[in-house]
Amino acid sequence: MPTDNLEVFKKVIFHLPRLKFTTVLMFSLALVYSSTTFYLAHTLLIDSLKPMSIFLFGLLFYLLPGIISPEFKTSFLPEYPRRWGYFLSLVNQFIFFIFSGLALASTSFAFGWQIIWFGLITLYVNNFFVLTLSVGPNYIRRISMLSLVQPVMILIGFHFVLGQFLQISWIAYAINFLVILGAGLVLLLSVYFTEYLVGSNVTNISILNLAAGLLQNEQDSLDLGRSVRPDVQTLQIKNRSGVKN
Repeated sequence: MPTDNLEVFKKVIFHLPRLKFTTVLMFSLALVYSSTTFYLAHTLLIDSLKPMSIFLFGLLFYLLPGIISPEFKTSFLPEYPRRWGYFLSLVNQFIFFIFSGLALASTSFAFGWQIIWFGLITLYVNNFFVLTLSVGPNYIRRISMLSLVQPVMILIGFHFVLGQFLQISWIAYAINFLVILGAGLVLLLSVYFTEYLVGSNVTNISILNLAAGLLQNEQDSLDLGRSVRPDVQTLQIKNRSGVKN
């Protein structure tokens, strides 16, 4: 029988909300987030915004990135469940909502602009680490690209809704986008370096593969290399009369 701590681990890790519940919650929160974002943008930044912008905020900042990003993950990462992708997008929606609120409430445009980019980098890092721990290092190059989908879509929506009114130059976009790519390169190198250090000390062991196996409920990883049902060995003893016991 499995030990108690493994049973607790399974209950904590593998009980994510169902896809239908996550999708309904995503649509509901997108309306709340977009309404709040519109109020802050209209009150603190641009007076000429119309109430119709609420739907643009919800569609371009939250719904489209939140739906397309997990579909890309499921399509290009065969071992990644769709339910996990939508839950990750739901978490990323909340993260971006917090950063956008902080940016709109900032005292200067330059400071708010940096907060927006810091939020996009946070989304990228969050996607990268969660995907790497979920499927292991075998798809690390795909993960580095797929992690960009949601931040880039939000950035495109930002330029379409707000950036053109604020007259932000393409050079400003390009410089900050290079920062995201630089963060991706650092993460990629850190993963390879970690795997190299572990592999140089312990053969045939990958920390990321072990973590991915735990999250995917693979029995070999849950048993940590030991059989849950060990082999039963029998012992036969023959006495002087030739009778076996």
